[in-house]
Amino acid sequence: MNFFANKHAFPCYSQTAAVYAMINRTSIYKKFTKIGGKRMAKAVASQEVANMLNDWYILMKKRDISGSIEMKDDIDKAIEKMEEDHDVLLYYQMLDFRLRLLLEDISQSSTEKLEAISFKDKDPKSTDDKLNYYFYLFKGIYEDYKQNHTEALNFFRIAEKRLSVIQNEIEKAEFHYKIGVLYYNLKATWLSIHHINIASGIFQGYDGYAKRVINCKMLIGLNYIDQFKFAESEVLLKEAIEKTEKIGDQYLLPYTYYNMGFLKSKEDKHEEALKYYNKAFAIKDFETKAKYAYLLCVYENTRSLFKTNDPDQAFKWIDTGFKKAQEVNSEIFELKFKTLYTLHSDCQNKLEVIKDFIHQLEDKKAWVDLEELLMDVANYYRENKLYEEAIYFYIKTDKASKLAGRGGE
Repeated sequence: MNFFANKHAFPCYSQTAAVYAMINRTSIYKKFTKIGGKRMAKAVASQEVANMLNDWYILMKKRDISGSIEMKDDIDKAIEKMEEDHDVLLYYQMLDFRLRLLLEDISQSSTEKLEAISFKDKDPKSTDDKLNYYFYLFKGIYEDYKQNHTEALNFFRIAEKRLSVIQNEIEKAEFHYKIGVLYYNLKATWLSIHHINIASGIFQGYDGYAKRVINCKMLIGLNYIDQFKFAESEVLLKEAIEKTEKIGDQYLLPYTYYNMGFLKSKEDKHEEALKYYNKAFAIKDFETKAKYAYLLCVYENTRSLFKTNDPDQAFKWIDTGFKKAQEVNSEIFELKFKTLYTLHSDCQNKLEVIKDFIHQLEDKKAWVDLEELLMDVANYYRENKLYEEAIYFYIKTDKASKLAGRGGE
């Protein structure tokens, strides 16, 4: 059954009038032509547009980037001619935001539109509202993207309560994959693997989801890194590279190279890591089409350059990374690059400046990010025989590790 096969079956329909007042109605309806207060007779039926939106979301779930972008043009034209239907417009706005998340193209105006959507959900236990499900799912994805993992988990848990209204198995797989990503970011590796295995099992049963199966393999491989199962991780990450190279997906390929480089970094094989990072950088449009992934790659590349005694190149990449962090509005990465720069450069009051940056990251509860960064700082002071300072940062590393989730495993 299509999502909007019967709009009157949705309890939220009466709620959307209030919601719609907060959405930029002009931007969507400004091209409609009205005669005598009535819409032109040639308006496109809302059910037809809803069906297009369903197909559009399927392309996104398959990670068909070019197809999703191409179809957006057709949908935008249909929206301009569509008979007025608040539910369909809400669905459109949420999917449009989902595509922006997928493309890592998050502007201030697009986030404000998502923030403006608010359902008067007086009964949080209600599980018959699919629009609410999508809203909380996409909010969770967005907060995870911003590295607000605790907030993301809250939204995912609300979405999970509504998961029973979703009949489509691929949609359920998508939920398990997304919450698996979140649990990976929270270092809850066993929970992450559990959900990813569910997602992978569903994806494998349907044609057209080979890319999603590859995504699942990579994520399990990354979880294995956190469990120090490096050999098992390498098997999965190599398989992901081989399959992605075979299908020639230029969007997915840099991710596979980055992940293998990250594994080599964790194994302290930094020369090998740099080779994979450079392979990722060599992929056309990596920087522009996967901005956050590119930023991750720049950061880990910078760390490996310092560890292979190539500070000149490392400082160049810090400059690149800091600018990219500002571009994607990531204060956490800005602080991480500032810390690396201060640590490896000659500056006054180095210790106090670094402590200040660390304190700011602690305020943001960026424990996963701090875990690796604090270890770098502690090792730096140990190597320079400043043992009191080294102990101070080793203690902080242990605290960050526990708060990131690993200490409880």
